[in-house]
Amino acid sequence: MNPAIIALDLGTTAFKCGVIAQDGQLVDAPFVAPYELAQSGSRTQCDPQLYLDMVFDLVAKAANSARRQRLEVKAIGISSQAQTFIPVDMAGKPLDHAVVWLDDVACQESMELAEQFTDFHLHSGFPKSSPQLFLPKIMWLRRHAALLFKKTDKFLLINEFVIKHLTGRSYGDSTLQGMGGFFDIRKRTLSSKALKLSAITSERLAEIHPAATFAVSFKHPIAKRFGLKAVDVFSCGNDQCCAAVGAGIIRKGQVLCNFGTAMVVFTPRPTLSPTLKANQISGINPLDDKYFLLGFESECGAVMAWAHDTLFSGTDYDEMIQLSLEVPPLPGTTLFKPHGDGSFDLKDVSVRNDRRIICRSMLDYYADAFVKLLRGISGSSTIHPIASGGLSASKAWLDHLSIRAGLKFTKAQCGHAGLLGVAKIINRE
Repeated sequence: MNPAIIALDLGTTAFKCGVIAQDGQLVDAPFVAPYELAQSGSRTQCDPQLYLDMVFDLVAKAANSARRQRLEVKAIGISSQAQTFIPVDMAGKPLDHAVVWLDDVACQESMELAEQFTDFHLHSGFPKSSPQLFLPKIMWLRRHAALLFKKTDKFLLINEFVIKHLTGRSYGDSTLQGMGGFFDIRKRTLSSKALKLSAITSERLAEIHPAATFAVSFKHPIAKRFGLKAVDVFSCGNDQCCAAVGAGIIRKGQVLCNFGTAMVVFTPRPTLSPTLKANQISGINPLDDKYFLLGFESECGAVMAWAHDTLFSGTDYDEMIQLSLEVPPLPGTTLFKPHGDGSFDLKDVSVRNDRRIICRSMLDYYADAFVKLLRGISGSSTIHPIASGGLSASKAWLDHLSIRAGLKFTKAQCGHAGLLGVAKIINRE
């Protein structure tokens, strides 16, 4: 039987799982489990049992798929959203709901953290502290849920929580921990200052290893449940990094341009970026344990989805973009202005406005934003961009960007690059 890897992506609104064969390709369509979060005010939470139920269901389906293809599963690799964590007891049992990364209740703690870390961008790869990070949320929990804080044996990121229930041991990777505030990405160790601010010891966090360099096998009952042998379980970093690796972004000068809900540009770096702009993040690259730099615009895909559903219902995205680019932009005006919180203004819009002009203003705005993102991270005159994500399916969109940026895109060959990236990171390709 030929070897295979099961790749598991723990996303924010859906988990995905697929079987990667020895040739690095998916053997079947991935299995997907969408789910909803519980949101109330500043809180965003999820039932940890739902996470486990989805993981066990997806891995069981993937194991069955591997058997049908006469493949022997040698490893399971996990990529995940950063920041989301679960407080657990000594057995790994959840003591409360998972705190999802979107939760931004820890505003005060984040401001205090910014005062303590004047070099936060070098410490944790974010231009400044954010209430969405792991560290300020633990600080908030200590103040506002003291009993829960005291009862908690460990605070586990979502990937570490899943690994605990698969293997019986709590461990994760430096890429994900490096994005949370506790782990110093320069020194590659937990920060004593961060631990002191949160009033916890290192024993209350999971073991941290470079991505996909450490593994423990399934617990026997788990292996029996899936009908697998003692399979090693690896933690492989965050979803954006894995998607970049899966798309073939492995060296300096290569750039992944992902046009999903957010617009993200990602490139490997041999060294840590000394400065960061407000829309940039750096961190530890899970493939080579060096660094990455990414730039992001958080609402491009969501805004274009609004334009499509509201103004161009009944047409596909490519036709919408082609039609809109046929009209000239309004000279000397900025028709479209986003606010960064899901809302935007449309200046001087009336019933007489052609819907194409409105959409054209959005396309031009995001094309200009893309050029700025690309210039901010490229660091090289030789750029090899690979396009992925929903909007990359539109030839008109990529042609528009090519003209604005003066470059030509290569399209990613797989729509599920994140799963392929997990296998490549395990195999160190």
